[in-house]
Amino acid sequence: MKARTDNTLTPQISVGEIYEGGALNGISIAELIGNEVAIRQVVNEVNSKAGQVTQLSEEVSHLKDAMAELRAKATMRWYDAAFTTVGAIVLAIGTNILSSNLVVAIALMIIGALCILISNIVGVLRTR
Repeated sequence: MKARTDNTLTPQISVGEIYEGGALNGISIAELIGNEVAIRQVVNEVNSKAGQVTQLSEEVSHLKDAMAELRAKATMRWYDAAFTTVGAIVLAIGTNILSSNLVVAIALMIIGALCILISNIVGVLRTR
């Protein structure tokens, strides 16, 4: 780029490199003028690429949604594990004090079993 003198930029590449892409694009504007078949081919190629872009954008969106869902499931699995562990501990405490206080022990065993049951039911329902 040249130095700014009048608040404009002047590129140092030729117009042919910009529009024809250098050696990558083998068709010129002169070949398109009056050539209906070539114009249709260019338009079809543009439409095809636009369709591919739309399809890929939808696929990216779908994959982003799937990743968000997997992250949420992973987080919920930790909650399930914690809830199941708490239920098992409460159930073990209830079993341990079974001989000293029957009412409290049965209540703790029921609460622990319910925690484990709820955790498993929620896990099964979430996978559907």
